[in-house]
Amino acid sequence: MKTLNEHGGSCRCLLRLLENEGRATRSEEVFINRYLERYPVWAAQPGLADDLTLFELAKDLGLASGITVSRDYGRVTRAFQAGHAVLVRTGCSPLQTLPATDQEEQVLVLTAIDDGGFALWRPFRNGSSDVLPRAAPMWWEAWFAVGLILHKQPAAAASPRVDAPAAADPMLVSSR
Repeated sequence: MKTLNEHGGSCRCLLRLLENEGRATRSEEVFINRYLERYPVWAAQPGLADDLTLFELAKDLGLASGITVSRDYGRVTRAFQAGHAVLVRTGCSPLQTLPATDQEEQVLVLTAIDDGGFALWRPFRNGSSDVLPRAAPMWWEAWFAVGLILHKQPAAAASPRVDAPAAADPMLVSSR
């Protein structure tokens, strides 16, 4: 049976976001098989995904129509508090010890964030997962964290005004 355990932690995060929305999730094997033709590397490394692949998958799964990439803790906090789902890519394992001793990138799901700290859901390679202990904002920098803020198109208004152009959403512009 194919799983996302070894290479597909970021895809497991997308499946978690579907669960968070109350949407039925598919088995990992069904998910892998659905996208195997599009991502042939998945035959050897199921779920291997860079940020572009994550966005393509999030869009296909109806989780996002746009994405903002930001290292700014305040910006990520405001986006999450406004209701946006956020994936977090770290440049090392998210362990609260200094110095960070490995360079293993990880993708996690942001579950809470405010000025006092943040919490992350982490999929492990053995198939388990857990919400990590709340981390102080200093760990955002120590872990080289980057927020991948997922945006959805707002529902169309019942009677749109033709004479009023839509305001540009500054959150849809990527920044690093």
